[in-house]
Amino acid sequence: MIFSEKDFDYERLVELINTKSPFTIKNGIEAVEIKKGYSHLELDISEKFMNLNDTVHGGLLFTLADMAAGAAAMSFGKQVTTLNGSINFFRPALSGKLIAKCNAVHAGRRTIVCETEIFSNEGKLLCKSTMTMFVLNN
Repeated sequence: MIFSEKDFDYERLVELINTKSPFTIKNGIEAVEIKKGYSHLELDISEKFMNLNDTVHGGLLFTLADMAAGAAAMSFGKQVTTLNGSINFFRPALSGKLIAKCNAVHAGRRTIVCETEIFSNEGKLLCKSTMTMFVLNN
């Protein structure tokens, strides 16, 4: 089973996210790299993600941050669900690619706290989030 700390298979988790998660697939989110306490996810911006201001909807950025936090938390061999999340937006996303990089800053028995930064493909910081993930299989 993938949710075990012993001999954790990071490549298998990338594969599962990219091929078996209907929500991730439908929204075009791609796991690029996962290692212990870290995830890198990407998303190509398309017209369907734009709001009335012709910028990427903040909800999509929150979703990407949440997915990145979940992937980083799962890298500890844990099944998790989001307990709490917050996000700060710095500049709008307009086109290109969204690049989410997440690091776990605390990994306890019951919770894993992750910080995610989302960048434009030009390397500009768009937003930063903190998510607390609740461990389901302690």
